[in-house]
Amino acid sequence: RNHEACRPAEPPLSEARMESPAPPHPARGAHRAGRLGCGTFWALVAPQLLVVCGVLFSWVDPVRVLKGTPVPNPFYVLNITYAIVNRTVVLAPMQEQRWKAPAWAPQGGTMEMPAHVWPHEGERLSADEWAARPWYWLAAIGTLFTATLLVGTLVLYLSACSRTGSVYNELIEGEPEQDGALVGRLLAIPIIGRFFSSTEELLSCALVSLTVASHLTILTKIMMSVVESGCMKTTLDFEGWFLLSLEGSSWAVWQAVVLAIACPAIYGPFTFAEACAELLLPYFSEAYDSAKDAIFAAVALSSESRAAHAIGYISLGWLWCVNWWFLWVPKTRARLISDYLSILYIKPDPAETRWRAPDETIASRAWAKVCVKLFTNSGPEKGHLLLWEDVPQSLLAIAYSAIVGFNGAVFIQNIALPMVRIVFCNLSYRHLLRTQEIQHHLLRELRLTAASARARSFAVHAARCCVVIGEADPMSQQLYDAIGEWGGGPQAVTLSLISCGLTAESFRPFGKLVAASNKLVVLDVQGNALRDTGAQLLVEALKNSASMRTVHAQQIGITDVGAAYFGDLLRGNTPLRILGLT
Repeated sequence: RNHEACRPAEPPLSEARMESPAPPHPARGAHRAGRLGCGTFWALVAPQLLVVCGVLFSWVDPVRVLKGTPVPNPFYVLNITYAIVNRTVVLAPMQEQRWKAPAWAPQGGTMEMPAHVWPHEGERLSADEWAARPWYWLAAIGTLFTATLLVGTLVLYLSACSRTGSVYNELIEGEPEQDGALVGRLLAIPIIGRFFSSTEELLSCALVSLTVASHLTILTKIMMSVVESGCMKTTLDFEGWFLLSLEGSSWAVWQAVVLAIACPAIYGPFTFAEACAELLLPYFSEAYDSAKDAIFAAVALSSESRAAHAIGYISLGWLWCVNWWFLWVPKTRARLISDYLSILYIKPDPAETRWRAPDETIASRAWAKVCVKLFTNSGPEKGHLLLWEDVPQSLLAIAYSAIVGFNGAVFIQNIALPMVRIVFCNLSYRHLLRTQEIQHHLLRELRLTAASARARSFAVHAARCCVVIGEADPMSQQLYDAIGEWGGGPQAVTLSLISCGLTAESFRPFGKLVAASNKLVVLDVQGNALRDTGAQLLVEALKNSASMRTVHAQQIGITDVGAAYFGDLLRGNTPLRILGLT
């Protein structure tokens, strides 16, 4: 879809990069990585519906299916690692190594599942079987994650081999209208078109809603099964953790398969692993946050106290309600999309694989990745999620501890660590915006991301960065230019910035964009604290705009002074036809 004209170019991120040779052009169709059409939508939705039905009706029990399945023996792996580190040529027998295996541990390279099924009854297990369970399931979970990373990386690597062929050419050369007549009719409805400016944004919202609903359904089913079996004491059992890991890993691999088929391109060797961190890494992903809250609800429901049962049901109900509320609010919905669909929105980045600055080292690149990961888990949007999701659950955990007694797992997962995350989220954001790594990250992401909900979040962060580092900083001009290029794309007709946490200062680059663009027709800034100063900037931008027809500026905190600015705008000669104010 105008792929030659829309191909993004890597900007000069520093003086060293400006002196480097220009990066090679991305592969044909690379700009469409992560583009969500009707075919991609149904390819991701259909397996979810089948899995949810299978879980609800107990068609498949993964633990029973895996009965007797061997996994790598962790003691054998430790001995090999110890031998390699000590540079031994011939591996000595296990009993002569540093890592002493218990009597029940197998001596070979694999170990089989202990002879029981889940949910199990502890009194039926022998002492050896009971001792073997943790090692087996830890090895199984480790093997599962390793296989997920290898398979996902291999799938994305092989996608570069399928960049030719009639199917691929037909896919990228198709017209936008082929994405589905039904979606076009939905966007034509005023109330839907007000919140969704494109087919991709509407389908992303629908897909993440179904994904969150599927995840919560599977969580609830697993927790209720554990409660009924009587196995839940202080936290989830090993079999339960394996089922949760299996769900997340399967979803990650399937996203990679769909991405490789729908948007074949050349991806970096570590892009899949980085995207998996957003989806699966504890305390960094929304999926894990929901899992820990569901585990707390199961722990409370397993108690003998009726008050604890009430706390468990309230916790589980709040988990469902707050996630649906997050899907309704645009700024939190964008956060859920970036987490649950992180692999689908992987972008090919030639600079990551073939073009590096001369002064870059492995250590500096690793530190930049760490900074970006910390940055994605800070900021007002993340703080809003933590405030509404973790604080009520922490209060319920405190009440549970007061009624039943101290539970170490509940205290760590639902009280201590959430409070640390909230403090970190609020204190580190502005400091991270000042770092060069984050500024380069925002600039690169704006260049490489299409005009979508994810690009909007990057643009808002970039605008806040300009405020923090000051307009006189050389990076500010590059960020201003990147915001203008993002909003001035060939399909940029509507600029939706609903509830993005903008202030008068951070709105300044968007005001310049509105004044300079001759294609923007609809602007929606409702729910931002622009106040009278921001209203003045908005009016000045609208006076210079030759194309703007509709502006939604409800709930921006203006007084009579700000309303007077809009009155002056309406008395002038302006193409504006619809103005929403409260």
